[in-house]
Amino acid sequence: MRKRGSLIVKIAIAIILTFVGLYLVQVDHEVSKTVLKTTAFSSITGDSVLTEEFNDTTTILNITFYPGRLTETKYLYLRKNLNVTNATLNLTGHFGYYANESFMVNSTLSPPNFGGLGFNGTHFYILEQSNPSRIIIHNITGGYFGNINLTGVNFGNFDDIWMNDTTIFAIKSTAGAVYQFNLSGNITTSYNFTGDGIFVFPGSDPIAIASNNSDFWASLAGGFSGPTIFRFNMTFNSTNFNKTGIGANGPSTSRSGAGIATNGSIIWVVGQDPALIAGREYLHIMYSNGTLLSPFKLRQSDGRGSPTGSPSKDVEQNGTFLWILDNSTIHKYFQDGFLPQNPYIDIGNDGSAEWNFSGNFSQHNNKTENLASAINSYLSTCNADAEGNCTVPIVFTSSTTGILEYSGISIDSNDTTPPTVTINLASSSIPLGASTTISCSASDNIEVISLSMSVDGASCSGVNSCSLTYQGGSSGSKSISCSASDSNTNGATATSTLSVTDGSGGGGGGGGSGGGTTEPPTEEPPAETPPAEEPPVEEQPLEIPQELIIPQVIQVPLDYISASIAQNTANVDLGGKAQIIYYIGSKTEKPRLDITFKPFDINIIKKPLNIKFTDYPYYAISFLTILLVMLLIITTVEKARILIKRKL
Repeated sequence: MRKRGSLIVKIAIAIILTFVGLYLVQVDHEVSKTVLKTTAFSSITGDSVLTEEFNDTTTILNITFYPGRLTETKYLYLRKNLNVTNATLNLTGHFGYYANESFMVNSTLSPPNFGGLGFNGTHFYILEQSNPSRIIIHNITGGYFGNINLTGVNFGNFDDIWMNDTTIFAIKSTAGAVYQFNLSGNITTSYNFTGDGIFVFPGSDPIAIASNNSDFWASLAGGFSGPTIFRFNMTFNSTNFNKTGIGANGPSTSRSGAGIATNGSIIWVVGQDPALIAGREYLHIMYSNGTLLSPFKLRQSDGRGSPTGSPSKDVEQNGTFLWILDNSTIHKYFQDGFLPQNPYIDIGNDGSAEWNFSGNFSQHNNKTENLASAINSYLSTCNADAEGNCTVPIVFTSSTTGILEYSGISIDSNDTTPPTVTINLASSSIPLGASTTISCSASDNIEVISLSMSVDGASCSGVNSCSLTYQGGSSGSKSISCSASDSNTNGATATSTLSVTDGSGGGGGGGGSGGGTTEPPTEEPPAETPPAEEPPVEEQPLEIPQELIIPQVIQVPLDYISASIAQNTANVDLGGKAQIIYYIGSKTEKPRLDITFKPFDINIIKKPLNIKFTDYPYYAISFLTILLVMLLIITTVEKARILIKRKL
């Protein structure tokens, strides 16, 4: 019984290992992802990186202008021979706030996570996470001024500070209290947040404070709809006013409350990502009565602005500018913001404006004039790259800080010229059983993107050329057809014939028709007469292995699919959907791989998409066979060992 049980255990182990092997094969041979380089009227680039596809009206991108960067250049990547008939885009103006100034804080420790910046009109006070709490002082231009310690309490690590000309207020969130110090850092008094029974902090402690010398405002971390703030008098008694959901009109990634500032009529609150991912912060803006205004993102589209490290933490203001503190830097912003002023677009960077607007640009989805003429003018004189494309510079300019949003890009052309297709035959006539080379090539005024050729059941495909070796298996006239299409779906087909003779005088030959040309065959010298005693050796047809036949591709004409299989690589030349079928052993048809592209991708793929795949069942069967052989060997050795042991 024990031996039988041992054998069952071994079989179970073999089965488990087989499934593990199947899983590993699948994981190790997943279809590889491929990056596509698009072609004519398909992309806009900035800094040599593809950033947007044309005709994708859902894509919205911003160009941010600020001091020192009032001009930005984008690029159109177009075929040099393209004739553009229409080119427009929609423009929208937004307020820009970034002033492009900052300075490093002279501190050794980080500020608190949700606050830590104070300002008295002439100097910045930056709170460190330390015990006792230390404050670093810089003047308004960033120069280091000194530091002070907050003394008179037996703890440190305050969460935020606010100050005026004579006093520093420091909040300790876990105590629900505010401690008052003089400018030398000595404690003078303390306050607890109090109310009349109506006000309660809802499941969160106050983390930051701000004042206009008439009221105090306390900020909470917030929830799903954004930060929450509460108003108190100057001795921290509740005024029974609060505002929740401050981040409701901003992205969900900026709804965790942080630092706060106010001038009495407007309140600014830093909105952090709840996951504390830097670069997602917005500054939320509202009137003191609770009316929300539009927030703005602190990090600019080119990566400048707050934060430079950890998330933005606090904000201060002086009536003209806002200052944002991150982990170690203070960044300067305009308090009121500016719309792009006198913006214009220069196609080709030749100094002439193809589109312009006078004054503050506050328009929404303002459609430009047709820019096709300027684009064609640049394409006519540009130097194309190795692929026949040019990068057309599009220069956006504003005279002030602001944000110019562009969307709804549309580029049209009127290319109606089909490709020129040529079939080339090494010989127009071959004997029965002999082989010959047939090739096809195509050219186009813009670009050929697919080509396929077939003759008597044999076929090949490529981008703009392909060739095959044809063996005459039966006598007669064989039709040759080769078709090609360009990036604007213009197509052409060339035809020709090949004569296969059986030695009795049959066969025709030559000629081509339909959308292409056929090169004249090369004259062949007359065959030598073999000696009488040595009859000619009859050439045998090639044998196709039956164990594993190269996969075939089911073509889908509706989507203009063309694909070929070679060395386990499927070369899909055009968008749409293709299904690859393979055969093993008994030739039972099994689906192998689905390749799908969105309809938008049709006719914009520059080069064949290489998708590597592995014959899973072949490897699985091999793996299982090896395991079973190993199990058989182990069992045989075990039985032999037992027999030898018994004899001894």
